[in-house]
Amino acid sequence: MTNPKYLRTLVILEWLFIIAGIILSTMLEKQLPVELRQWIEMESEFSTNDTVVLIGVLPILAASILGSIGLYRLRKWGASTYLMSMIIGYALYPFAGPTVEHAFACMVYEVSVIISGMIVAIAFFTDTLKSNHSE
Repeated sequence: MTNPKYLRTLVILEWLFIIAGIILSTMLEKQLPVELRQWIEMESEFSTNDTVVLIGVLPILAASILGSIGLYRLRKWGASTYLMSMIIGYALYPFAGPTVEHAFACMVYEVSVIISGMIVAIAFFTDTLKSNHSE
């Protein structure tokens, strides 16, 4: 039996790493070479296609947050919601186009991906969500 504190800690850590990655990406953009910064500025202009993609991504983001909350509260539906939002989100990556990130921000994002794999493993391959924990 896996202690539910592990799952809850991983859910919190994942969101902390995601937030840290966003902050680092913004802060470290100044350290990129001039050509890459110019490319980022050129790509940052919103088009109607970007608006459509954003509208499509918002429900997936909402499902991911909802799934994380469900997992934190040790609900079985949280695992399914979390996993489906991950699968759909990763399936949309090829349509996002190229991205430019500082290596350190990218590393922080990758750690959050590793943590999400640990969350899925605990949620689906242990009995943490099958038993009623009163914590």
